[in-house]
Amino acid sequence: MFVNKNYGSALRLSSVLTDAVLDYGKPITRSLCGDRCFECMNNCPGGAVSGLKWNTSLKREDFFDYEKCLKAAKEISFKNLNKELTICGKCIYSCPHTQKFLRKALK
Repeated sequence: MFVNKNYGSALRLSSVLTDAVLDYGKPITRSLCGDRCFECMNNCPGGAVSGLKWNTSLKREDFFDYEKCLKAAKEISFKNLNKELTICGKCIYSCPHTQKFLRKALK
């Protein structure tokens, strides 16, 4: 998951191609998760999160198994909605950074 200090993991990255001059901050080069935080891993119904902390030398596959995530999301949505959707979000919702953002946003 992409974790941001302001929004937790409640955001998505996408690609934008532009030649515009854009302001940017300090690059994030290591995980913002604490050494003892495994909330996303513990709350993933598909067991898709490995528990490794992200850094720039890891590939996504090292800490997240997309196939397990997809399979679990489809099973959960089929059970609850009778449709195979690929939305789960339990890892995002359980992130302490996301919870902090939500508490602030809902005030």
